[in-house]
Amino acid sequence: MNVSGELRITARKLDQTKPAVIVNDEPVSFPRLESLVNFMAGALVGLGVRPGDTVALELYNSLEYIVAYFAILRVGGVVLCIDPRIKYEERAFLFEDARPKVWVFDPERAQGSSGHSQKPRGIRTLPLGFGSFLFSGSEFQGQPTIEDVPVEPDEPALIFYTSGSTGKPKGVVLPRKALSVFPEFCESLFKEAISGQVLGVSIPMSHLGGPIYCNMLARYGVSLVIVEPFRPDRFLKAIERHRVTGFHSVPPVLASLLQVPGREGLDLSSLFWIAPMGMAVPKPLMLDLKRAFPSAHVVQGYGLTETAGPIIAVPFEDESRKLGSMGKLLVSGCQIRVVNEAGSEMPNMETGEIAIAGKCLMKGYLNRPELDAKAFKDGWFFTGDLAYKDHEGFFCFMGRKDDVINVGGEKIYPAEVEAAFLAHPKIFEACVIGVESPKRGKAIKAFVQMFPGERIEPKELTSFLGLKLSRYKIPQEVVVVDMLPRTSSGKVAKAELKHTDAKNTIFLSTS
Repeated sequence: MNVSGELRITARKLDQTKPAVIVNDEPVSFPRLESLVNFMAGALVGLGVRPGDTVALELYNSLEYIVAYFAILRVGGVVLCIDPRIKYEERAFLFEDARPKVWVFDPERAQGSSGHSQKPRGIRTLPLGFGSFLFSGSEFQGQPTIEDVPVEPDEPALIFYTSGSTGKPKGVVLPRKALSVFPEFCESLFKEAISGQVLGVSIPMSHLGGPIYCNMLARYGVSLVIVEPFRPDRFLKAIERHRVTGFHSVPPVLASLLQVPGREGLDLSSLFWIAPMGMAVPKPLMLDLKRAFPSAHVVQGYGLTETAGPIIAVPFEDESRKLGSMGKLLVSGCQIRVVNEAGSEMPNMETGEIAIAGKCLMKGYLNRPELDAKAFKDGWFFTGDLAYKDHEGFFCFMGRKDDVINVGGEKIYPAEVEAAFLAHPKIFEACVIGVESPKRGKAIKAFVQMFPGERIEPKELTSFLGLKLSRYKIPQEVVVVDMLPRTSSGKVAKAELKHTDAKNTIFLSTS
């Protein structure tokens, strides 16, 4: 997908009245956005960026981020997406590994960017503060036109660094052809309503959400609404003011939206969909969102950075009867199987590892051939995620392969135990991990977050879980926490749980 070229085509079709981007209530039209991208592309060429060069993009949610993203792709560059909350030492590793030619950053907000000794050697810098383009007039009009550099579908387009539970970050390299995956996914989901979407941005654009939203903007002419800095109350008011139709977000942000004072007095009827992000979103949260935003479908999906975003989801018409399911495949040219250790496909309703093939896949991990050798087999990418497929082709997430807990020879899937906890009306969220046990090798330990003001007695919880789980699946230790720790992408930080203060521990009797 030539997203920069598609932006140019879309900008010619749409007049000045439809905003491409609205930042803190300031609208930017498609023609104006296109002129800014053209200007930025010229600046990158002036800095020596040539086709195939990597450009580090480290900006918060902003018009400047969007402009830079399209401009880098226009000149044939590869976008190295960096979270601006990163520390200097982390950035130094990324620069050493990815070797960008230019670093685009906000000098006022990038941590560790000031000071001569901290500036990267051999990398040209392009400071771009928040609002640099927002209030610019017509000074960027009339610039020489920068044509899109022809690129092949398999050439690199994006690099994202992801961190596992251990080891150094790994760079996911996505090819140009993968840029069309999210727009095609949305076309399958929204059908004829796709061009009328107004997307609220409540996740960091420095993660995969930024590029995939930009790709939607370019192909279908959707509008993006940005509130920066993000606050739940400001975001809800922006939804009302600009008639936002949908947004993705992580459970902590979604929960904060439900707590905004005066929310009930806002007209949020424009919301058509809300997509909670995460492999196992708490069902109580999804039900609370549905009650709070009755006009919106609350749907879950599945995708990875390695698959260029979501590729399966629950169609709107199946929302109620498939609550908690990740959904079914919505992108053509992609395949999903649930396989056993030998790579053979599992029967329906039996748990195995998710394997994916097709145009959605990354090229591989940057400079990590040993990881590619482990992750790929005969063209299939083995995700490390466990699931089963039902008889209708819907997938249900069962946890990470590495998270399976072997208790005395019995395999226990954390997602199953977590679902049992979440069925209790007092429990908002739960996470289950394996801990060392002198008797059985591993034991189950649960961490739960209660709804505000709720408490639960050990006997009550033991009796409740006993109705839903076999005895060996019930954890003996349950730690009540104020909030589960999160990674920057919104996932529960399970590694941190092992160091959580256990002063509020409930001991359950499973004998």
